[in-house]
Amino acid sequence: MTDEEHMHPLQEDATIEALSQKLYGSPLPRIRGIAQVVSAVERQGALFVPKIEPGTPKSKVDLFVLSLARARADVVVLTGKILREEPELHYEPTLHDESSALVETLIDFRKSTLGFSTKPLLAVLTSGCSFPQDHVALRGRECRLFTSKAGVSSLDNIGCSVEILEEPSITAVVSWLWSRGYRSILIEAGPSTAKDLYQDAPVDPAVDTVDPAVDTKSAHQVRELLLSTLKSDMPIQMAGKLLDSDRLHRAFRATSAGLAWNEPNGAWLFRRMIHRDIL
Repeated sequence: MTDEEHMHPLQEDATIEALSQKLYGSPLPRIRGIAQVVSAVERQGALFVPKIEPGTPKSKVDLFVLSLARARADVVVLTGKILREEPELHYEPTLHDESSALVETLIDFRKSTLGFSTKPLLAVLTSGCSFPQDHVALRGRECRLFTSKAGVSSLDNIGCSVEILEEPSITAVVSWLWSRGYRSILIEAGPSTAKDLYQDAPVDPAVDTVDPAVDTKSAHQVRELLLSTLKSDMPIQMAGKLLDSDRLHRAFRATSAGLAWNEPNGAWLFRRMIHRDIL
């Protein structure tokens, strides 16, 4: 094995374009439509998403993948449940202590290369029940909560805008965002919440396609999947199944062979998958 192959893929002096090339075979533009970053374990012919717990296997490269996706988004969609379960979660660019220069590179990439002038909006789907109003993720940035008529009464005196949805769901949130011109939508939600975005997209002539390069299906389904797959036999508590492996390969194609990297907790494979009907 060469010295280059031994070298950790996250080099402090590398450009974001070079790191994207190493991970996915090409530099990455803004997200076009809906994207999701998923860390998964492949078992029994399916992709399962681990629960976020203190002992959950992690990868430094996977954290970079998430930070890179956030840098490419104009809005991040998440849930109140995630905020409750992860009290220290925040959306400032972050990697590890030894990667502070890389964080600054990410910030510059978002502003100078992708042309974003503000932080991504946080769009939070919530029932309103036990919502963590003082969560650190909500500080110092624009946020918008999406809930039902019943849930809005629990969200008084909160420093975020609140939208009432007749039937709250992640698809309803995405439709609302799409109708207001958001075109780079990153999903950070568990498999049970996100599953509707992996269904066949309906043809919806009512959707306003402001960007002719993005078709109407982009308003209804995940078009880009940044998939970090762990191969490990260690016992892991799962949050749920994302997709059967055969369905994944029917719906998505990999843009390159991806990057294989060994961490102490197992062998990881990082791939960028895009929907097969995207040329």
